[in-house]
Amino acid sequence: MTNCPRREAAPKFRRGAPPRVLSDSSVQHIQTEGALFEAVQLARLFPDSKTFVDAVPLFPTEEIQAAYDALLASGARFDLRAQLELWFELPIRNPGVPVRADSATSYIERTWERLTRTATSVPAGSTMLALPHPFLVPGGRFDECFYWDSYFTALGLVKQGRTDLVQGIVDNLVHLQQTVGLIPNGSRTYLATRSQPPVLSLLVGLLADPTRYVDALLAEHALWTSPERTVIVGGVPMSRYLGGENTPRPESFAEDVATNGGSTTPCSLFAHLRAGAESGWDFSSRWLDNPDDLATIRTEDVLPIDLNCLLALLEHSIAALGDRAGRNDLQEFRQRALRRAEAILTHFFDPDAGWFTDLEASTLAHRPQLSLAGMVALAARVADGRTAERTRRTLIDRFLAPGGLRTTLRDTTQQWDGRNGWAPLQWWAIDGLRAYGFTDEAETVRTRWLRTCDTGFAQDGVLLEKYDVDDPGLRAEGGEYEVQEGFGWTNGVYIALSQE
Repeated sequence: MTNCPRREAAPKFRRGAPPRVLSDSSVQHIQTEGALFEAVQLARLFPDSKTFVDAVPLFPTEEIQAAYDALLASGARFDLRAQLELWFELPIRNPGVPVRADSATSYIERTWERLTRTATSVPAGSTMLALPHPFLVPGGRFDECFYWDSYFTALGLVKQGRTDLVQGIVDNLVHLQQTVGLIPNGSRTYLATRSQPPVLSLLVGLLADPTRYVDALLAEHALWTSPERTVIVGGVPMSRYLGGENTPRPESFAEDVATNGGSTTPCSLFAHLRAGAESGWDFSSRWLDNPDDLATIRTEDVLPIDLNCLLALLEHSIAALGDRAGRNDLQEFRQRALRRAEAILTHFFDPDAGWFTDLEASTLAHRPQLSLAGMVALAARVADGRTAERTRRTLIDRFLAPGGLRTTLRDTTQQWDGRNGWAPLQWWAIDGLRAYGFTDEAETVRTRWLRTCDTGFAQDGVLLEKYDVDDPGLRAEGGEYEVQEGFGWTNGVYIALSQE
């Protein structure tokens, strides 16, 4: 067994207790822990490591464990994959007849039904967390509600008059917040120790009566500004992502162990990988010391520009909704938002790069990897005229590609890098450009991205999770799994941008 890779000393943070998982917390999920789980994942019996953790036991887990132990004790050779098919109902991805349509818009309208899940009881032993209202899943391998995906999906639903679904999505997220202790990465028990980019205030802003969610927004703010998550920058607590645990992710167990040189021993590397998953950017060179080596990931040691801009929006929303709800006790959040915006402008903008960057948490130095996350500073309206103009220039000169905007300036084997283009990042960039009057540049990005989606649809008859913006005729690559069909946030952003 090897140890964690050596790395520079990280700053000291006080860790709080991991979030509590109240839903189904008393059940041992044989698909996510124990000897059988590790044997299945390390043997890579399925092409996708997420397959087994999403399987549903057909028998009580103690009976499955006893049967497995008996097979091991017998010394006889047996086909573990065949046994799993007897013991579990394995997930089926994209079941049913393929969606056929003559345009991307009509494809999306028909795909919403396929991506919608009703509020049903959860089978015994499942890793799914029960939700009280209908919701949408991203698609493909992702058959549960995901936090930040939901906002971009909702953008399209609102355009098409499906505010009922958006209301249910928000109420489900608040339900998870109240039962799990945070809004989790996704509605699975194994995803419940980490969150995702805090977009609840943006989702609430899509509803007719957002004031009823003030307490949920306050709980969200308390999570992200807790002492273990924050570092003082310019007198303001700035936040970071945390992994929640220092063990391999169950849904990527084999991949994480391989990154750690084959060792399953708990260590900081696994916490950084989990924090990268919490960021939604799993994974990207923005978290790596060596862009070509995932084992150099240091997500927990980084203060992300996009996270802190989203928190400025959250603080502004709390103050605004407090006014509407007659909550005089929330006036301080307006000042908090202003102080955060000023600190972001002062410390996160790199004048040499002409870009809003991530910071090293220990030294507050600018991280060298420029990423499209910097455009969230414009979307959050924290830039001034000078920095907005510098950012616009850098965006057009360095990030703009024939099919939209590149995610970072370096191609790597990670999916949140280089020529891979993602709908949520295109949306925030377009919104940020418009906020500062750069309408021509916003229209250029909008037109190129929609054309990329249309080109892909003409070739494949589907919309996808991500696209190659350097050559829209090619499939995007990188990451731990194949590019997925569906796809919630691509659908939502496409409708929002094409039906303006």
